[in-house]
Amino acid sequence: MFDFIFPQRRKRRRGIIQGIYGPMGAGKTDELIRIVSRYKHGISEKFIVFTPKLNYREAGCIATHDRRTRLDAVTVDKVSDILNLVERAKYSLIAIDEIHFFHGEIIDFLLACPIEHTDVIWAGLDKDFRGLAFPLIGSDYTMRDLIGITDFCIQKTALCDYQKNGTNCLAPAIYSVRFIKEQNNRLTLAPYDDTTIAVGGKEGYASDKEEVTYVYGALCPKHTPILKGSPSRLSFRLLRSKENLNKRIHDGLHRDGKRLAEILDEFHKN
Repeated sequence: MFDFIFPQRRKRRRGIIQGIYGPMGAGKTDELIRIVSRYKHGISEKFIVFTPKLNYREAGCIATHDRRTRLDAVTVDKVSDILNLVERAKYSLIAIDEIHFFHGEIIDFLLACPIEHTDVIWAGLDKDFRGLAFPLIGSDYTMRDLIGITDFCIQKTALCDYQKNGTNCLAPAIYSVRFIKEQNNRLTLAPYDDTTIAVGGKEGYASDKEEVTYVYGALCPKHTPILKGSPSRLSFRLLRSKENLNKRIHDGLHRDGKRLAEILDEFHKN
């Protein structure tokens, strides 16, 4: 991590960090564009919009999945590129789309902005297709940490894509789901150990492997599947087993280490 140094500015209120998060197709970029446009027409102060290089949905702008709404943006590769640009001008608002594609240094940058009287608004996925907090590149930080330092958050939901007997669920969806599109156009769930980062929309897109096409959707908690290869989730039976294990370990604390190792081996085998 490195320190962010901004040019001196006149003393005024502390900057505010606002975030927009949710699954694929929830309208996060739409909401970001709406808020920035309102700021653009209501206040005669400078603002700038950034999008990561990994987001190749549109070049030189941010856009919704249907491409109907666009806003000019600067495409950057690293957090230091953002810093180099904001040092040259006094921006009152910095907007960042697809923030989950940036290095973990983005958290340090966001923490510096309010001190420099700069408002920030970001949008991004809070979870990956596994349902886990989206990891920020090259660091131990995740989107959960980024949400934690944000002053105000808007959680967007999509409509559940689950369909049965021709009827759509349409319940509020908070999980993104990734499918692999096969040659016969059949969709299968991507395995748990699939690559985390892949950019695209519901209409499908090619991955780094040209023979693989991914399609994204969104599901409600009720219809979110357990992916093939995922670690076993906690169940009542496993919780009871852990309770018994803790009791046996406590009872065997005064025994030798060999006995304790046998208890642990027995638990993992079961």
